[in-house]
Formats: sequence, C-alpha cells, structure tokens
Amino acid sequence: MKTTNNRHNRRGAGGRPDDDTCPSCGTAMKPTHRQVRLAINGEPILVRDVAHLRCPRCGEGLFTLAQARLLFRSAQAVYRRKHRLLAASEIGALRRELGLSAAALARALRVNKDLVSRWETERAVQSVAYDALLRVVRDVPGSLDYLRSSAA
Repeated sequence: MKTTNNRHNRRGAGGRPDDDTCPSCGTAMKPTHRQVRLAINGEPILVRDVAHLRCPRCGEGLFTLAQARLLFRSAQAVYRRKHRLLAASEIGALRRELGLSAAALARALRVNKDLVSRWETERAVQSVAYDALLRVVRDVPGSLDYLRSSAA
C-alpha cells in the first residue's frame, strides 16, 4: 500500500488513514463495479463487474483481500475458458489415474515440484503449452514413459 504525506489525507483513530482513503491522493474512495485487467501467464485478461474501491480524484483502485482473491479466480476462469484448458480437477484426476505424486508428475513435465499442486488447487493456471503436454500424457500411450526417460 502506498503512503503519502499529502495534506489531503484523511486521518482516523491513531493518526492512520481511514480505510476508504486513497493512498495516492488522500481523497475518500467510492465503492464501484468496473472491468479490471489482470495478467494471467503474461496475458492481460479482462474481468467484468469487479467490486472494489476507486478514487474519484486520481482513479487509484483498491481491493480487499477477498475482492483480490475473487478477481484472481475470475481471471483464471476467463483464461481457462478462452484457451479451453483442463480444469484443476481434471489435472488432479489425471495425476491420480497415472498413479503419480504431484512431485513425480512435475519431474516428468520439468516444472517446479510445487507447480502441479498449485494447478490442482487453482492457485495457478497452466500455460497453453503445458496444457497441451498434459493432454499428450493423457491421450498418447507411452508419452509419460518417454518424458520420464528423457528427464534430466
């Protein structure tokens, strides 16, 4: 969160800015619903009707933790639909069907050991390229063995 010594800052109890005070200019922020862009895997994703606070003076936007989480999940869902990616539950089901731990699948795919778990729990979304590789592992017999044998 930005802080400023601007004379327009509104101060609450203890000399701290009020929760609805803009950190950039000190103006009272107003609740709004607007479209917001968020990058998912480097691609800007537009999410419509996002609740948040916006400063009428400078345009600064603020989100509560719950609003930020909802924005992130919504952007991931838009990205998944746009690229027709496997759902998080499908990745987990595939891994279990293969009898692999998340770490073992990560080694075969050559990704960080925690990334597969993050895909399965919707804390991250796989790229289009990794989605294609997951589908190859699912649909082409012997592809997992090939990936394992060539893994460094």
